[in-house]
Amino acid sequence: MAYLNNDVDGYSVYTSNDARTEAKKRNAIFHWCRAMGLASGIWFAMVRLSYAPEFTYEPGQIKEFFRLMRNGGLSGERRGFRIVGYAWVAEMQMRSEVHYHAYMALPNGMKLPFLDNEGYWPWGSTRVEKGLSPYYMISYTKKLGGPKSYQLQGFPEDIQKYRVWLDRKYFPEAVIAEFDKHKTPYWVVVALAKLREELGYEPQVSRGNHGMWLVTLADGRLRMLHNPWRYSMTSLPDYPER
Repeated sequence: MAYLNNDVDGYSVYTSNDARTEAKKRNAIFHWCRAMGLASGIWFAMVRLSYAPEFTYEPGQIKEFFRLMRNGGLSGERRGFRIVGYAWVAEMQMRSEVHYHAYMALPNGMKLPFLDNEGYWPWGSTRVEKGLSPYYMISYTKKLGGPKSYQLQGFPEDIQKYRVWLDRKYFPEAVIAEFDKHKTPYWVVVALAKLREELGYEPQVSRGNHGMWLVTLADGRLRMLHNPWRYSMTSLPDYPER
């Protein structure tokens, strides 16, 4: 565990490597949804994957399922379908077993096979419905507690709770650009918003060496963005904790 001390706003945040990693992955879900909202010519399959009582979670199962979805068939044989994007979230059931919620993007006119009949998820069963909006996936990243708090507790240590992917060869540049925003640290997003207000236009941003972020101004000059956050094992005495 450690503190993030903000030199600009003057406060400390108690954090950990696991918490920061999970926040980044939730942010990736958000930008995947934003990117899919910009896309056209696709439809969404909403899929729930559950384990049968005689099976339990093991690493690699969900990865194998989506490998088959991306390849369009079992044993590497294409079955007339392919997905061009997916996002999934893991949750716990009351019986202390994992299940998954997923959104899969497919080109219009392309259909999924009957997943259970063809053995794509041999460890249990699937439920497939037509997804109305990719933004529905964001709701799974905002659950904090309440009567269903058990869904966020008791995960296996080696589980990956969130995952996103899209086919970069299929989507136009605007969709890819929105998706790639999840790679931009939040402090950079905040700094760019302030700079945009100051300049009156959208500057070009790029990543330099050693974690630096550079902004190219309209006259060609470069400006380096300042990261206000500093890691420390203790909070600074004058900083209120949040």
